Amino acid sequence: MKVTIEITKGSFIKSSITPTKTKLEFISPIPIPFNYGFINDTQSGDSEALDIIIFGEKLKRGSKLDISASGIILFKDNNVKDYKIIASTDKKNKTYRKIITYLFFKLYATIKPLIYLIFEHKLAKSKFKGIIWFKNEIKEVKNLEKITSTL
Repeated sequence: MKVTIEITKGSFIKSSITPTKTKLEFISPIPIPFNYGFINDTQSGDSEALDIIIFGEKLKRGSKLDISASGIILFKDNNVKDYKIIASTDKKNKTYRKIITYLFFKLYATIKPLIYLIFEHKLAKSKFKGIIWFKNEIKEVKNLEKITSTL
């Protein structure tokens, strides 16, 4: 899968990049423990590209890489499916990745309604529904799209 990095590991600010602007989306009370980006040429339930988190070394904003998926985060944002794919450049520390992913997205789902209220002046509900870890890594985008469409 071809991916583009939007937010580097260790950042406190989550913003999205579009051809015309950069939009502030989230200010984290803790540093983001992974690189965050999107899978090129995909579309998620929120009409944006499918999000991906990538564990491993810190990558530069705008970096492009080819990587396989190891799991999926089941997340609803403003009552819309907004799943996030999990990948890693570091094949070690699987237990660490599982714990950090779970704790971070539990916190994110709790804080995200407050972000909506402050920045968009609306009430919204976000829900972290769990994580599915794949037995085998998935390399093809079309296989991920099949999985996400059935959840």
